[in-house]
Amino acid sequence: MPKEQLYVRKDILERRLQEGYTEIATGRGEWVHDQKIVGVFIFYHPDGRITSYEHPKFRAENRIHTGIPFEKTYPSSDDLQRHCNLFRIQLNEKSSLAELVKRLP
Repeated sequence: MPKEQLYVRKDILERRLQEGYTEIATGRGEWVHDQKIVGVFIFYHPDGRITSYEHPKFRAENRIHTGIPFEKTYPSSDDLQRHCNLFRIQLNEKSSLAELVKRLP
């Protein structure tokens, strides 16, 4: 898994797995108007739900600040794509959430 693994807690992955999410994609964004999503995890549910766990950063007063991680549910894949386009987020291929959880310590 890419560098984004540094930005997620195992308990969040386990909770999403228990909620029935089966796939995960990771990614990261670029600086856009002094904001950046440095790590994003997209969770896919068989019923079509899409939820993210995201780590933002922002620039202010010539410094880079770490924002508070947040979770967001997207009503559709089009809404997710708009968010990814806005923050220039590149997502990696989807993979099995269960397999990822098994591999983590």
